[in-house]
Amino acid sequence: MKEKTRALNPTVPGRVAEVLVNEGDSVSAGAVLLRMEDTRARGAVSEAQAALDAARTELQQGLSLPEEHRIRMEQAQSAIKAAQFQRNMADEELKRKQELDRTGLINPRELAIARDQLAAADLAVHVKEAELRSLRLSDPSAAVQLLRIKVARAEAILDQAKAALAEYVLLAPTSGTVLQVSVRPGDTVGAMTQKPAIEFGPDGPRVIRAEVEQAFAALVTEGLEATVQDDTHAAGTWTGRVTYVSERFTQKRPSVSEPLQFSDVRTMSCLIELDPGQRPLRLGQRVLVIIKVPVR
Repeated sequence: MKEKTRALNPTVPGRVAEVLVNEGDSVSAGAVLLRMEDTRARGAVSEAQAALDAARTELQQGLSLPEEHRIRMEQAQSAIKAAQFQRNMADEELKRKQELDRTGLINPRELAIARDQLAAADLAVHVKEAELRSLRLSDPSAAVQLLRIKVARAEAILDQAKAALAEYVLLAPTSGTVLQVSVRPGDTVGAMTQKPAIEFGPDGPRVIRAEVEQAFAALVTEGLEATVQDDTHAAGTWTGRVTYVSERFTQKRPSVSEPLQFSDVRTMSCLIELDPGQRPLRLGQRVLVIIKVPVR
């Protein structure tokens, strides 16, 4: 029977850059066990951070757009009034010269110039009014919103880059003990690697997985007392209780070849949790479990 251990491997394949633990080390949850080479991932984080800084700068500058738009609107309205004033002056000048023309006291050329000046003043008024209409069509708040969206997108990209970088670090899933380290700096770890980079034993109650043959499965229930002995008959006895009983049968695990063993032996797995205050069993130790069932 075996107590549960965990085989730990980095999420991303690549070369090991640094191993920070040794066999037998006790570590806390979240402790860094090893780091993978992450040059590209760090570059992606730096690039995403620069893009976010640029987006935030643009937003900071863009926050003044509504006030700038309001000022331009006021300037456009003032420009229309000035153009209208110039047109009115040109209209009065034309009327004055038309009176002089009726009495023959003005050169006809001067009258033609006055008419052209009024036409130019009218055109200037139309141009200024068109500029004001164009300003009214623009919405500075929409431009600011687009800049905010740009910042949010840059933040999301940075978060993704940081999450990708975090995958280059192998962390302890819980507090526990490093049982074996199978890699060193420079080694390549990938999907085809058969041996885990780190074998890890989590802290907590020692749990044993026992296999009960189908003929006796109906007698085993949660809460029953159990006695545990070393499978090699070494000295020592431990006590515990059944904490879990599986709802299905599976084939017996072929971990050890035994003579005259049937190839299709159905077993039900159950978990035995040892009572506190006892000398701990070693992880991976084969044991013999005796479950005390009630007599019928």
